[in-house]
Amino acid sequence: AVWVKPHFLLVAAAAWLLTVRRLAGGQPRPWRAAALDLLGNLTAGSALGVAGVSYLVFTGTWPHFIEVMTVWNVGYMEATFGTLDWRLDNCLGWFPPWSFLLPPTAGLAVIGLLDARVWSGRFRPPEAGGLFASVIPRRLWHRGGTDQERYTRAVLGGVYLVWAAQSLFLQRAFVYAHAVEVMLMLAVWASHRWNLAALVFAWLVVVELAWAVAPGPLVNAINSGTSEGRLVQKVFTPHPAFDPARGRRWTDCFRPLAGAAYWERQDALRHETFHASGIGWAELHEVAEYLRGRQVKDRELVTWDDAPHPLYLMLDIQPGIRFVHINTVRGINDGIDKITAEMRANPAVKFVVVDLQWYWFQIDDPAERERFREPGPAADDLLPPAATRLKKWWPFSTELSVFRSGHGRGRYVVFAVK
Repeated sequence: AVWVKPHFLLVAAAAWLLTVRRLAGGQPRPWRAAALDLLGNLTAGSALGVAGVSYLVFTGTWPHFIEVMTVWNVGYMEATFGTLDWRLDNCLGWFPPWSFLLPPTAGLAVIGLLDARVWSGRFRPPEAGGLFASVIPRRLWHRGGTDQERYTRAVLGGVYLVWAAQSLFLQRAFVYAHAVEVMLMLAVWASHRWNLAALVFAWLVVVELAWAVAPGPLVNAINSGTSEGRLVQKVFTPHPAFDPARGRRWTDCFRPLAGAAYWERQDALRHETFHASGIGWAELHEVAEYLRGRQVKDRELVTWDDAPHPLYLMLDIQPGIRFVHINTVRGINDGIDKITAEMRANPAVKFVVVDLQWYWFQIDDPAERERFREPGPAADDLLPPAATRLKKWWPFSTELSVFRSGHGRGRYVVFAVK
């Protein structure tokens, strides 16, 4: 975990700090026991670190690792801090309705830390209750269990708090960083004898009933584009478990489909469709077939924006440049200059695939968005008129657009370049 996300050390440090005093407190010489435990952790971590560094040096990857850690990660963190206000405003909407429970879960974790007296160096007798044994009503608080059990759930709550904090303040607005919060959230509530999943499922039933009774007002509110409409969309998000059309595709999951039918199934099964980086698999398959017919080889293709890069895997070729998430890179320091230099340094590049969806997602007006679905004006100019101004974002000389998915109205456009 540390090789990929160094701030995971914060979670490890929290777990160690929350446990070392209590576990060492039962030893004859607690400070010596804590020091030896820390020394063991540092020794093992250092041994793994030396092994990893040796491997990177041996494979010639070490200079690139240093560049990522000292150049790209620094710029990445600066971009992360620049979006803090936006992330704070959206932190409850990553996985509705689960994400709405972040504040009460944080409160439950804090109460658990206090109840277990984590500042104490010794366990209490089994018959001794927690700090809140006589304060919080029995129906809301599990008073049973030993001091060791209360302490265990307190440590779990502390780990949850640190993970939630680092994912909110140190990571970008990507849902994968917050998926772990939901897993830990379930564990924290379960340790306090609450079946959180049952409560959420009950709420989802209420949501489905609301859609069955009053779909019109809900759709109007969501399409209004107001802050209230966005709140309604989060709170009343239908769950795929209640989607009959999706359920009917269940048997498709066991059919050995191939070709276009396989990718159409991928599109039918995906739940997240309204996202700038969401992949349109069937259309991307069309692009892959076109490029396969042109016998594209290693280093001859560059996928632009954030969604077409599975083409490298679909075609089994090496990328034309080392950058994959173009929009992430060009938002870091002089990233666009580095991308341009990489493009110019590789004369083998023949094709660039652009994803129009990323650009029309930056537009608020639905009518203007629809203009991106218009066909191009000519056979060698497949860009919709609304998208021609986007060429300023592309540091490559476009000879002509040679293919567009969706029968000339889709999101992916293939350019032949020089």
